[in-house]
Amino acid sequence: MATQTRTATVYSKLQRHLDGDWAPGQKLPSERELAVQFGVSTVTVSRALADLVHEGVIYRVPGMGTFVSAKQSESPAPTVTQDASRGVVPITGVVTDLGSVDRGMSEYGRAVWRHLAVSEIERVVQAEGGRTIVLDLVGLSREEIGDEVEKLVSSGVNNLIVLGRTMLDHGDHLALGVMHAVRRVGRAIPVVWAEASDRLNWPFDSVRYDCRQGSLNAVQHLIDLGHRRIALLAPGATMMWANERIVGFHQAMELSGLPSSDDDVVRADDLSMAIDNYWPIVGRSAADRFLANRGDYTAAVCMNDSIGCQLIAAARECGISVPGDLSVTGFDDSLEARRMGLTSVQLENAAFGRTTALRAIECLRNPRAGVLTDTRLIPTLVVRSSTAPPPAR
Repeated sequence: MATQTRTATVYSKLQRHLDGDWAPGQKLPSERELAVQFGVSTVTVSRALADLVHEGVIYRVPGMGTFVSAKQSESPAPTVTQDASRGVVPITGVVTDLGSVDRGMSEYGRAVWRHLAVSEIERVVQAEGGRTIVLDLVGLSREEIGDEVEKLVSSGVNNLIVLGRTMLDHGDHLALGVMHAVRRVGRAIPVVWAEASDRLNWPFDSVRYDCRQGSLNAVQHLIDLGHRRIALLAPGATMMWANERIVGFHQAMELSGLPSSDDDVVRADDLSMAIDNYWPIVGRSAADRFLANRGDYTAAVCMNDSIGCQLIAAARECGISVPGDLSVTGFDDSLEARRMGLTSVQLENAAFGRTTALRAIECLRNPRAGVLTDTRLIPTLVVRSSTAPPPAR
């Protein structure tokens, strides 16, 4: 009984703060800080917070803390249009920050992905009788992202698609801003995270390229040609898509019974991502490091087309024939890859946008509480003139 009384007392004190000086979206003090403030144990505080979470007054973000929810009266749900032949008509908000200076993707690749993906999303939503509102969040803080997304949702949007960045910290930054915004409006809204890399650990449905499988397919192509000594060229910075592709490289080697280790991964200098011409410089750095100590490698898998094209150019400058002496593959199937004849893993941007839009509409019309989906698109390997059997020894 004493435990219940202490919990109730703490609950009341927390409720007074929530009714007064704690604003929607504000982060609460830690359980330890609250325990000291109220003169009780952290267990008692945890029980009181759990009651408030259950009531929807506050919400928890794993690894981030506990936050104040929006009051239901602050954001009335908009009128939802219904088409008897289709179901709920989608009013889709597309949130993207791909226009920002993010070197996780080349400027060309970022522009093409955004254009094709967004265009296809708009086409699919329009075919379903709906409309699309695109919101660019370039250079905004997490709080500013939350404010802008909240305005978007409050304007009548009934589902969200997030076209996010590929960097680990940037992805979390955007996801947290979106999550806070959705929480603050005080009503359920489906969110689909469209991310060309591994799934972020957030409570969203997701659509992504299976970059691990794409990398595995590129390595398997080289193995099928007869290559046994294959290197991997990667950027120096930590990027989710690069990590996935590295895993695919090692898995392909292991499945074929070939040895591979971290020694086979050649990383470029860890350069500032704010510099101009980031990818050509990174690609040349990785290429020079690899060629300086090439040893008996007869093939190289490059983490993107910029690195692959730089390796082809650098190899030719050194008198190394591609593919006569060295086979090279890239990833992304960019315009640069097509011009250079680079065998590359193709990311089908229009298909990605179409799949994402259909997934968002499905989540809107057939919500399944607590069940998240992770849809993966398998990239296609496009074989060109940069790969061939290894030279005879």
